[in-house]
Amino acid sequence: MSEPTAEQVTFATLRCWAQQTIKLADDAQADRRSPLAGARVAARDVLAILDMNGRPPGEPVHFSNYEG
Repeated sequence: MSEPTAEQVTFATLRCWAQQTIKLADDAQADRRSPLAGARVAARDVLAILDMNGRPPGEPVHFSNYEG
């Protein structure tokens, strides 16, 4: 088995951070205006960006809509 590339490690690290942040915020039932809720929104956006990989060209990416 070959070593993962630096890009693969970076993407995996970002995905892990985003998933953990979302879980933490959900478990804490963070208020919409709290810093943790803002981090949850950012984490969802990171996942949306990561999920773009492999999409057909021109397919839209849906980001969170945070009204804080």
